[in-house]
Amino acid sequence: MITDKYLYYKCTNNNLPGKIIVPFLVQVETKNWEPLKKIPDLKIFSKMGKILACTGSLDSIRSLEQDPRVIKIEASK
Repeated sequence: MITDKYLYYKCTNNNLPGKIIVPFLVQVETKNWEPLKKIPDLKIFSKMGKILACTGSLDSIRSLEQDPRVIKIEASK
C-alpha cells in the first residue's frame, strides 16, 4: 500500500479551522471494490476500472490505508 505523502502535508499543514477535504485518486484491486465499512468524509465521484476519483479528509485516508484491497492513494493534482 502506497500513500502519497503530499496528502498528509495538504491535510495537516494549514491554519484553516475544521477538517480539510482534499481530492485524491485511489487504486483498488478489483473493479467492484466497495468499502468494508463506512469511511468518514469519503465521497467517490467516479470510477474508471480500478481507479476511484474521491475527496476526503485525513480520517478518510487513514481508513482507506487499513483496507488491504487498496493498492495506492495519490493526490489529485
